[in-house]
Amino acid sequence: MTETERVKWVCVEHYRSTYGAEEQSVFENVMKMTGAKYDSQLGKVAIAFYSRKRAREFFGALTNAKHVYELDIKFHRVWSKADLEALVNVLRMSSVMILRLELGWAQGIVARKLRSTYEVYEILGHIIEIRKMKTIRIVLPPDLIKLSKLPNRKPPHLHELSFEMRPREIGNDDLRILFNSLKTNTTLTRLELVDKSIRNEEFLVLLEALKTNTTLTDLWLRWGSNSIGDERTLALSAALKSNTTLTHLELSLNAVGDEGALAFSVVLKSNTTLINLNLNCNSIGDKGALALSEALRVNTTLTALDLRSNSF
Repeated sequence: MTETERVKWVCVEHYRSTYGAEEQSVFENVMKMTGAKYDSQLGKVAIAFYSRKRAREFFGALTNAKHVYELDIKFHRVWSKADLEALVNVLRMSSVMILRLELGWAQGIVARKLRSTYEVYEILGHIIEIRKMKTIRIVLPPDLIKLSKLPNRKPPHLHELSFEMRPREIGNDDLRILFNSLKTNTTLTRLELVDKSIRNEEFLVLLEALKTNTTLTDLWLRWGSNSIGDERTLALSAALKSNTTLTHLELSLNAVGDEGALAFSVVLKSNTTLINLNLNCNSIGDKGALALSEALRVNTTLTALDLRSNSF
């Protein structure tokens, strides 16, 4: 329809060869200019934003793109509430059905406080509510720690909804709430706790959650400043006997010794879900190493075992 409301007929083949090709060429040029990786055969775009200008240019091009079905976006300290709102509008107009969104740290204390408000959780909720979306994976920034404010279960129109959390500045009270929420939450798939001091009370809550949680697949407990040692490792191993979803366990820099390695050797003989176990930079000696090697004769699922920088 023209501006004067007249119908203009266009041959389908002419449209495909001329209008369609021109539109696609413009889109591909914008992808190159913004540094995006574009697979035209799969309709997949992957991009990392280092400036808001690039984000605006990309969103403008994506609005008119008709053959982008999968989108992988990573923000490097440049995103704001307005950027997320722009993303919501673009997703509603585009053909995207699969989204992976990673949100990094903010720049400065003021920006981080701004992002940590309820409004950010609300905007993420708007993305999840888009009914044409089928798969959504969101990596939360380290300062968004309220798992209770995120959807506990995926909406019916989604095949998959998952969150990854990497909390850095989190107190013991919030940590206890987070661990307790793992008992019922079915959307969190990855939890990273790096160099975080965790008291025994909160650690016990985490162990109880692992016994019933059915969604978490990746757990990082790389503490360094507060090593869990053999005693906590024994308790963790006991919890893993009833866990059936954890596939990746990171326990580097934790002063795990022979007793802890013996406990894991028992788990590996019966566990059928763990595929990656990282025990590097610990204190495992000959006795623990031999026990682990015996367990590997029986285990049929582990594909990666990291034992660098130990004592055997």
